[in-house]
Amino acid sequence: MRNAFCCKLPIYLKREFSDAMRIPLLVTLMTAVSFNLYTHAADEEETNLVNDNAATETATAAANSQVDTKTPSIAEDTSPESQNPARLRVRPYPDAERHQSLIEYLQQHQRQQEVMTLVAGEASFYGLFLRERSGNPQGGILILHDLEQHGHWPTLVAPLREGLTEHGWTTLAIELPTAPGRTIPRRSEALTDQTDTVDSIANEPEIEGSDAENVDTNNSPENSTDSAVETDENSMVTTAQASPSNSLNAVEPDINSMVNTYDEAIQARIDAALSFLNSRGQLNLAIIAVGDSAIWAAKHIQSRQRDNDNARGIALLMINAREFPGSPLRLTQVLETLDVPILDLITGDSTQSDWQINDRKGAMKRKHLMGYQQIQQSSASIRDTSINRRIRGWLKSNAAGTELP
Repeated sequence: MRNAFCCKLPIYLKREFSDAMRIPLLVTLMTAVSFNLYTHAADEEETNLVNDNAATETATAAANSQVDTKTPSIAEDTSPESQNPARLRVRPYPDAERHQSLIEYLQQHQRQQEVMTLVAGEASFYGLFLRERSGNPQGGILILHDLEQHGHWPTLVAPLREGLTEHGWTTLAIELPTAPGRTIPRRSEALTDQTDTVDSIANEPEIEGSDAENVDTNNSPENSTDSAVETDENSMVTTAQASPSNSLNAVEPDINSMVNTYDEAIQARIDAALSFLNSRGQLNLAIIAVGDSAIWAAKHIQSRQRDNDNARGIALLMINAREFPGSPLRLTQVLETLDVPILDLITGDSTQSDWQINDRKGAMKRKHLMGYQQIQQSSASIRDTSINRRIRGWLKSNAAGTELP
């Protein structure tokens, strides 16, 4: 009983003890909460400070990059070169590059001795010359390549100029000038001004209400006299300006004159090439014309026949002949006037229609031209060796001769 009594506390002491413990506990809790709030606020402030510094650095770097980017452009704008920049214009010359590549090809293969420089008027051009190798000379052949080709074109032209030498023919393939092309006409200033005026009138807003009445008042008979006077004064200016059709005709290049110039250049080159063959002892001649060059070969024989009353000692061989665009004369019209052996060879690569081919053949029959012969080998390509054999056979039967001493 004694020990139990000693271990128990009175009720009033227990109550005082619990009241005394509440205050330190409350203070401790409040201190912990305040510390946590302070720590969280410090962390947020530090995070915001870091973010602000990063944003400031990013903005500074962006501003510096813009300054660096703009600085060269400012320097370029203030430089005299930028004020008047030179416009680089590349004008391709595919024909000249094509022929130059051929000359370089022959030089690389040690065949530069075949290249001859010929002169026609003020222009010089190359000719690829090969002597016959059979020991039984038959004559000389001038080969005219098609448009967008050269004198050693791998299909048809090169096999002919090389293969015919094995059968007694001396060959000369020449460079043809660049054919004229139809250019897009420039728009005249008169048309531009008129178009701008029409556009400005069409874009004017419509007038409504009182403004429309004012316009009607201004267009009254009292004001018509003034407008008539202004019209008379401006009539001299408008009549001085060219009409749209006249402006287009003045700006558009003269295609006929370009074709005539091209014709004269080709005729001069053909004449120079035939003279070169004559100087090498070849008086029995034949012209092989491919594609568009057929009309120029036929016209040369026509002029030769007209000037000399005859064109004996020359023959014409056309392969896939076509009408040259822009030529004032059709090929059939020229062929009808020729009195020489003519072979009109048509292969499977011909771009002309059957109607055009048969029409040319019918025109020759109506003229009773016994020297004209048309052979169609639609199943054969120009790469076929049978074409070369056909040409050799026709030349031997219709154009072969002997070389004069």
